[in-house]
Amino acid sequence: MDKKKHLNKSEEKSKEYYEHLNFINEILRHDIFNDLTVINGALELFKENRKEKNIDMALNRINSCIETINRMRDLELFFSSHTDLTIYSVTDVLEDVIKGYPLITFNIEGQSRVLANECFNPILENLISNAIIHGKTDRIDIKIKTDEKYCRVSIADEGIGIPDEIKEKIFDKNFAYGKTGKTGLGLYVVREVIQYYGGYVYVEDNTPKGTVVTLVFRKVK
Repeated sequence: MDKKKHLNKSEEKSKEYYEHLNFINEILRHDIFNDLTVINGALELFKENRKEKNIDMALNRINSCIETINRMRDLELFFSSHTDLTIYSVTDVLEDVIKGYPLITFNIEGQSRVLANECFNPILENLISNAIIHGKTDRIDIKIKTDEKYCRVSIADEGIGIPDEIKEKIFDKNFAYGKTGKTGLGLYVVREVIQYYGGYVYVEDNTPKGTVVTLVFRKVK
């Protein structure tokens, strides 16, 4: 590659990264501003009526702010860490993630090694926290299955499920759903990371209730 082409490629990467940072900043300002507005209103009401529900509302929105910041951290990590893939044990990464959820029942079946990078832990964390916080589940079953080419990691909860009409949209960058109106950046990041790994992700209903999210990786032999 000659010097001019190298400079053009570097400029394109810099421009793309700058656009990604602007996007992250836009989401942070929008979502956190909305949460802080609700927190302020809830605390003002508490000063007037001393009702505990207003404190609960403020605490919920504080947790929402933390969730937003964590999602943006994962997104920034993905945009900045297009590093070479290396071998990870799926079971080892899962066991590290579930340590943070001592009140949830987990069942892990199977084992495999896949090609991934440092985003692997955050995307599993994202899916598990979604199942607990938004799916309202207290049990998660994880099955790791392999064939000649691929490894499938299915994360199944027994929560409230995802409506059929939004199943195809939940991985979109700007999709929003539910009471908070939050963007779907968490699942967007999951999709982008898995595609970078050379795989894909899909969602389906669990039986008798809940949701199954399946990550498909290239298998390491």
